[in-house]
Amino acid sequence: MYMMRLRQEMFPLILSGKKTSTSRQGKRVIKIGQELRLLSADGDITDVLVTNVEYCKFNELTEEEAFKEGYSSLAELKEVLRNLYDVDADPNFTLIEFKCRKR
Repeated sequence: MYMMRLRQEMFPLILSGKKTSTSRQGKRVIKIGQELRLLSADGDITDVLVTNVEYCKFNELTEEEAFKEGYSSLAELKEVLRNLYDVDADPNFTLIEFKCRKR
């Protein structure tokens, strides 16, 4: 099973169904129907099923993607991504939508 790290504060949003997507820099090989195990630094774990995968450039992200990620605005999502990644070095992102499988 493919494992992916997420910030601790994202787990309540995933479990509540508010966060149904995550963005990763670069073009990741993730397939629809694939199971992912999400991990936090604090030891939280949840499994999700990938329901959609899309690719876009940083400047092509939309408000809709921000809401799927659990953010209140596109500006908020972009600020978080800028703090995590060097978006100038690689502006490509993989958008991974998922459905939570409660553990």
